Amino acid sequence: MKVLLIAHSCISPFWGVPRAKALTAFPDIKLCVLTPSRWFEYGKWQKPLSVYDSGFLYLSERILFPKSGPAKWYLHVYPKLASLISSFRPDIVDLWEEPWAMVSFQVACLLSPLRKQTKLLVETEQNILRSLPPPFESIRKFVFRRASSVVCRSHGAADVARRCGYQGHMEIIPNGVDVQLFRPNRPPSNKKRDPSDTFIVVYSGRLTQEKGVDDLIDSLNDLPVSVKCHIAGEGTHENNLRKHAANNGLSDRVRFLGSMERESLPGFYRDSDVLVLPSHTTATWKEQFGRVLAEAQACGIPVVGSDSGAIPEVIGDAGLVFPEGNRCKLSETLQLLFDNEELRNHLGNLGRHRL
Repeated sequence: MKVLLIAHSCISPFWGVPRAKALTAFPDIKLCVLTPSRWFEYGKWQKPLSVYDSGFLYLSERILFPKSGPAKWYLHVYPKLASLISSFRPDIVDLWEEPWAMVSFQVACLLSPLRKQTKLLVETEQNILRSLPPPFESIRKFVFRRASSVVCRSHGAADVARRCGYQGHMEIIPNGVDVQLFRPNRPPSNKKRDPSDTFIVVYSGRLTQEKGVDDLIDSLNDLPVSVKCHIAGEGTHENNLRKHAANNGLSDRVRFLGSMERESLPGFYRDSDVLVLPSHTTATWKEQFGRVLAEAQACGIPVVGSDSGAIPEVIGDAGLVFPEGNRCKLSETLQLLFDNEELRNHLGNLGRHRL
C-alpha cells in the first residue's frame, strides 16, 4: 500500500518525522513524505533537516505563498504535486493540514478523478465553530465532501467537523509525543524541599495575548519569593510581558529565555517543578491541544492549565486545571503544588504513564 504524507511539520525531524517513521513499522506500507523546502513560523524561516535511515522517501519541494500576511501559511500550494501524485500513485493521501487550507483544496481537486483508487485522510484541530471568510469556508466544505476519513485532535474538534457538515468516518487521536526525546532523567526525590529552595514554574510557547502569560506573571505576587518563572518562546506580546513584570517589581523572578530548539525542551522541562499553560479563549480561538502539556508530562513534570479548549482533555487526571483568567485560582493551584511534593511526584508519575 502506497501512502503519501503531506505535512509542513515534517520539515523538522523533531516535529512530524517521528510519526512518519512510525508508519514504516508496517511492512506493507510504502511511504513518501512531502514537506516544504522552507517554512515561515514563529517569526523565522526554517529549512528541512536531513533525515537519515528513515525507511521512506523524503521530498522537500518548493511551495508558493509560504508567508501570506494574516492568512499565514494557509495559502501555500505545491507546484509539482500533480506530477508527484501521477508518478507515485498513492493508495492513501494523508494530509496533515487543516481542511480549509489552499493545499487541502489542491489535493482534493487532484484526487477527485481518482476517488476510487486513492483515499483522502484529513486532519483538523479547529475546535471553535465559526464561519470562515471566503474562500476558506467553501474550501472546508469541499474538502470534507471528498475526504474518506477525518482525524480530529480533540472531542471539540470532532464536534466542529460534524457541525460543519462532515458525515463520514472519524477518529479522535490526540497529538503524539516522542517519549524517547521527552522522558524523565531521574526518579522522583524523597528529599524534603526547603521552603527557601528555588521553585521553578515554566511556560513554553508563543508569547501572544491569548496565551495568558500575564496571568502567570501576576500569580507570582501571591507566591513565596523563592518561586521563579522561566518563559521560553517568542511573540508579539513579549515586550508587553517584560514591561508587565518590571512594573510589578517581578523582573528578578521572571526570566525570558527566547525561542528554544525542540531538542532543548526536555532539559528545560526537567529542570522545572511545574509547567503552566494559562490560555485564554477569544472570539476566534481557544486552545486546540497544548502539546507542551503532553511533552512536560512525558518528562514526568506536573502540569497546570486553564480550562480553555482542549486543555482539560489533554491534562486528564495527571495535572490541575483552573478557570481561565482567574489569577487567584492559578496562585492557589501553584501554592498547593509548592507545598505538596508528594502531589507533584504523583501527578508527574501519572502524566508519564498515561502517554
